Amino acid sequence: MIIVRKANIKDLDSLTLLFNSYRTFYGEKSNTEEVKNFVMKRLKEKDSQLYVCEDEKEVMGFMLLYLISSLTRLKELWILKNLFLSEKARGKGYAKVLIEEAKKLASQKGSCGLILETEKVNTTANNLYLKTGFKVLDQINVYEWNP
Repeated sequence: MIIVRKANIKDLDSLTLLFNSYRTFYGEKSNTEEVKNFVMKRLKEKDSQLYVCEDEKEVMGFMLLYLISSLTRLKELWILKNLFLSEKARGKGYAKVLIEEAKKLASQKGSCGLILETEKVNTTANNLYLKTGFKVLDQINVYEWNP
């Protein structure tokens, strides 16, 4: 059975390992101490919505959402910023359950929807998002600036 719930301080160690795995998956260096501080800050400041999915025994993945305002739509809009599963949880429906929880949150809060981004080469994630009702927005570009 897959359980989805809001993360809490008791999840700190599990989330630290998962967040660190997420970062190394995307080519960053492992740094559990900084990751732990980052997770702790998210839990304390409540500047985001952090959910975990678990089986009866352990946390298997997480989803991190941020709320922004959309001036064009005159409503709030959720950014599904990060979603990650442990290797043993992949392909077993955990990601779909997390996404459905994000959709439920967005609907309950009266927002205009969810947006997310993923790398074009991440075919697994791209296929998942299409299967769960997201559409690709070809009419926009995403830019990044780094100091």
